[in-house]
Amino acid sequence: LSRYGLISPERFFKDVDQWRQEMAMAPTSAAVKSMEDLSIDESTFEMDEATLFYSRGPLIALMLDIEIRTRTNNKKSLDDVMFALNNDAKHGKTFREEDLIHKVEKYADIDLTDFYKHYIHGTDSLPIDAYLAKMGYEGTPSEVPKQAGSQTELAPYNDSTYIVNLLDTTSALGVAGVKVGDLIEKMNGK
Repeated sequence: LSRYGLISPERFFKDVDQWRQEMAMAPTSAAVKSMEDLSIDESTFEMDEATLFYSRGPLIALMLDIEIRTRTNNKKSLDDVMFALNNDAKHGKTFREEDLIHKVEKYADIDLTDFYKHYIHGTDSLPIDAYLAKMGYEGTPSEVPKQAGSQTELAPYNDSTYIVNLLDTTSALGVAGVKVGDLIEKMNGK
Protein backbone atom coordinates (compact mmCIF):
# COMPACT_ATOMS: atom_id res chain seq x y z
CA LEU A 1 0.00 0.00 0.00
CA SER A 2 2.88 2.34 0.74
CA ARG A 3 4.56 1.57 -2.58
CA TYR A 4 1.35 2.56 -4.40
CA GLY A 5 0.95 5.73 -2.33
CA LEU A 6 -2.19 4.58 -0.48
CA ILE A 7 -0.51 4.85 2.92
CA SER A 8 2.60 6.76 3.95
CA PRO A 9 5.92 5.00 4.53
CA GLU A 10 5.64 6.07 8.18
CA ARG A 11 2.29 4.27 8.43
CA PHE A 12 3.82 1.17 6.83
CA PHE A 13 6.59 1.02 9.43
CA LYS A 14 4.11 1.74 12.22
CA ASP A 15 2.03 -1.25 11.02
CA VAL A 16 5.13 -3.45 10.91
CA ASP A 17 5.98 -2.37 14.46
CA GLN A 18 2.43 -3.11 15.64
CA TRP A 19 2.42 -6.59 14.04
CA ARG A 20 5.74 -7.36 15.72
CA GLN A 21 4.34 -6.24 19.10
CA GLU A 22 1.22 -8.38 18.62
CA MET A 23 3.41 -11.40 17.83
CA ALA A 24 5.43 -10.81 20.99
CA MET A 25 2.23 -10.74 23.08
CA ALA A 26 0.65 -13.82 21.47
CA PRO A 27 -0.21 -16.75 23.73
CA THR A 28 2.47 -19.46 23.72
CA SER A 29 -0.05 -21.94 22.35
CA ALA A 30 -0.40 -19.78 19.22
CA ALA A 31 3.29 -18.88 18.89
CA VAL A 32 4.23 -22.54 18.42
CA LYS A 33 1.78 -23.02 15.54
CA SER A 34 2.60 -22.70 11.85
CA MET A 35 0.79 -20.27 9.57
CA GLU A 36 -1.03 -23.27 8.12
CA ASP A 37 -2.35 -24.17 11.57
CA LEU A 38 -3.24 -20.57 12.38
CA SER A 39 -5.16 -20.38 9.09
CA ILE A 40 -7.24 -23.37 10.13
CA ASP A 41 -7.81 -21.84 13.59
CA GLU A 42 -8.99 -18.62 11.93
CA SER A 43 -11.40 -20.47 9.66
CA THR A 44 -12.89 -22.36 12.63
CA PHE A 45 -13.13 -19.17 14.72
CA GLU A 46 -10.67 -20.29 17.42
CA MET A 47 -9.96 -16.62 18.00
CA ASP A 48 -7.63 -16.86 21.02
CA GLU A 49 -4.97 -18.26 18.74
CA ALA A 50 -6.19 -17.13 15.33
CA THR A 51 -5.52 -13.45 16.01
CA LEU A 52 -1.80 -14.18 15.51
CA PHE A 53 -2.73 -15.05 11.92
CA TYR A 54 -3.50 -11.35 11.32
CA SER A 55 -0.12 -10.12 12.53
CA ARG A 56 2.21 -12.92 11.45
CA GLY A 57 0.50 -13.22 8.05
CA PRO A 58 1.29 -9.70 6.80
CA LEU A 59 4.87 -10.01 8.05
CA ILE A 60 5.35 -13.28 6.17
CA ALA A 61 3.80 -11.68 3.08
CA LEU A 62 6.25 -8.78 3.41
CA MET A 63 9.15 -11.21 3.73
CA LEU A 64 7.87 -13.23 0.76
CA ASP A 65 7.64 -10.10 -1.39
CA ILE A 66 11.19 -9.11 -0.46
CA GLU A 67 12.40 -12.70 -1.06
CA ILE A 68 10.85 -12.75 -4.54
CA ARG A 69 12.16 -9.27 -5.40
CA THR A 70 15.65 -10.07 -4.11
CA ARG A 71 15.96 -13.38 -5.92
CA THR A 72 14.56 -12.09 -9.24
CA ASN A 73 16.55 -8.86 -9.20
CA ASN A 74 13.26 -6.99 -8.74
CA LYS A 75 11.78 -8.42 -11.94
CA LYS A 76 9.00 -10.22 -10.03
CA SER A 77 7.12 -9.47 -6.82
CA LEU A 78 4.32 -10.80 -4.67
CA ASP A 79 2.11 -8.36 -6.63
CA ASP A 80 2.79 -10.38 -9.80
CA VAL A 81 1.84 -13.58 -7.99
CA MET A 82 -1.38 -12.07 -6.61
CA PHE A 83 -2.39 -10.66 -10.02
CA ALA A 84 -1.83 -14.09 -11.60
CA LEU A 85 -3.80 -15.89 -8.88
CA ASN A 86 -6.61 -13.36 -9.25
CA ASN A 87 -6.62 -13.95 -13.00
CA ASP A 88 -6.81 -17.71 -12.41
CA ALA A 89 -9.78 -17.21 -10.08
CA LYS A 90 -11.58 -15.10 -12.70
CA HIS A 91 -11.30 -18.05 -15.06
CA GLY A 92 -12.65 -20.53 -12.50
CA LYS A 93 -9.29 -22.10 -11.67
CA THR A 94 -8.94 -23.34 -8.12
CA PHE A 95 -6.21 -25.08 -6.16
CA ARG A 96 -5.82 -26.99 -2.92
CA GLU A 97 -4.10 -25.27 -0.01
CA GLU A 98 -1.10 -27.59 -0.25
CA ASP A 99 -0.65 -26.56 -3.91
CA LEU A 100 -0.55 -22.81 -3.17
CA ILE A 101 3.22 -22.61 -2.65
CA HIS A 102 3.77 -24.33 -6.01
CA LYS A 103 1.53 -21.75 -7.70
CA VAL A 104 3.50 -18.97 -6.02
CA GLU A 105 6.76 -20.57 -7.19
CA LYS A 106 5.42 -20.88 -10.73
CA TYR A 107 4.39 -17.22 -10.97
CA ALA A 108 7.49 -15.93 -9.16
CA ASP A 109 9.71 -18.27 -11.21
CA ILE A 110 11.81 -19.25 -8.17
CA ASP A 111 12.05 -22.19 -5.74
CA LEU A 112 10.53 -21.22 -2.38
CA THR A 113 10.82 -24.62 -0.68
CA ASP A 114 13.02 -23.36 2.17
CA PHE A 115 10.97 -20.21 2.73
CA TYR A 116 7.77 -22.30 2.90
CA LYS A 117 9.37 -24.91 5.16
CA HIS A 118 10.62 -22.33 7.66
CA TYR A 119 7.90 -19.65 7.79
CA ILE A 120 4.60 -21.01 6.45
CA HIS A 121 4.67 -24.72 7.22
CA GLY A 122 7.25 -24.29 9.96
CA THR A 123 7.40 -22.21 13.10
CA ASP A 124 10.80 -20.52 12.74
CA SER A 125 11.03 -17.02 14.17
CA LEU A 126 10.64 -14.34 11.52
CA PRO A 127 13.89 -12.49 10.65
CA ILE A 128 12.05 -9.23 9.98
CA ASP A 129 15.10 -7.01 10.52
CA ALA A 130 17.14 -9.01 8.00
CA TYR A 131 14.37 -8.67 5.41
CA LEU A 132 13.90 -4.96 6.09
CA ALA A 133 17.67 -4.55 5.59
CA LYS A 134 17.33 -6.24 2.17
CA MET A 135 14.99 -3.43 1.14
CA GLY A 136 17.48 -0.86 2.38
CA TYR A 137 16.17 -0.17 5.86
CA GLU A 138 18.17 -0.83 8.99
CA GLY A 139 16.97 -0.16 12.50
CA THR A 140 13.61 -0.74 14.07
CA PRO A 141 10.31 0.53 12.68
CA SER A 142 9.86 2.88 15.62
CA GLU A 143 13.03 4.71 14.52
CA VAL A 144 11.51 5.80 11.20
CA PRO A 145 11.56 9.59 10.82
CA LYS A 146 8.11 10.98 11.58
CA GLN A 147 8.31 14.03 9.31
CA ALA A 148 7.83 13.64 5.58
CA GLY A 149 10.50 15.38 3.60
CA SER A 150 13.31 14.41 5.97
CA GLN A 151 14.65 11.91 3.45
CA THR A 152 14.23 10.88 -0.15
CA GLU A 153 12.90 7.42 -0.97
CA LEU A 154 12.43 5.89 -4.40
CA ALA A 155 10.66 2.55 -4.71
CA PRO A 156 10.30 0.25 -7.72
CA TYR A 157 7.12 1.01 -9.63
CA ASN A 158 7.70 -1.46 -12.48
CA ASP A 159 10.68 -2.99 -14.30
CA SER A 160 12.02 0.35 -15.55
CA THR A 161 10.40 3.05 -13.41
CA TYR A 162 10.64 4.23 -9.80
CA ILE A 163 8.06 6.16 -7.77
CA VAL A 164 9.00 8.90 -5.31
CA ASN A 165 7.57 7.88 -1.91
CA LEU A 166 9.35 10.43 0.29
CA LEU A 167 11.18 13.55 -0.73
CA ASP A 168 13.63 15.81 1.03
CA THR A 169 12.72 19.13 -0.56
CA THR A 170 16.30 20.32 -0.09
CA SER A 171 17.73 17.37 -2.07
CA ALA A 172 18.73 17.67 -5.73
CA LEU A 173 15.44 16.04 -6.74
CA GLY A 174 13.40 18.39 -4.55
CA VAL A 175 15.19 21.46 -5.82
CA ALA A 176 14.64 20.23 -9.42
CA GLY A 177 10.87 20.23 -8.81
CA VAL A 178 10.26 16.51 -8.35
CA LYS A 179 7.26 15.78 -6.10
CA VAL A 180 6.08 12.79 -4.04
CA GLY A 181 4.20 10.44 -6.38
CA ASP A 182 6.24 11.37 -9.46
CA LEU A 183 7.53 8.52 -11.58
CA ILE A 184 11.20 8.49 -12.54
CA GLU A 185 12.30 6.61 -15.64
CA LYS A 186 15.83 8.02 -16.07
CA MET A 187 18.29 9.81 -13.83
CA ASN A 188 21.57 11.17 -15.11
CA GLY A 189 20.96 9.37 -18.41
CA LYS A 190 20.50 5.97 -16.76
